[in-house]
Amino acid sequence: MAHRDGAPGRLYREAGADCVYPIGVRRRHDIATLVAELPGPINGNTGEHLDLATLREVGVARVSYGPRFHRAAMADLAASVRGLLDR
Repeated sequence: MAHRDGAPGRLYREAGADCVYPIGVRRRHDIATLVAELPGPINGNTGEHLDLATLREVGVARVSYGPRFHRAAMADLAASVRGLLDR
């Protein structure tokens, strides 16, 4: 479960982390709050409600797409192989 209050992020920074990557934060308001309230850079992960433009607007320092491209490539590969086998 993601912590949206910023407390874990503050602890990470106090422990020496260079940046905070709040995995599981999926809403604009939550990531914007973390960017505004935590010192240092915040990473953002794209998702259903958070695209690159939105993350840029709220000021994240780094954007991750996670395994999306890999999953899409593997799905395309599987579909291509099924197509070949069906011939």
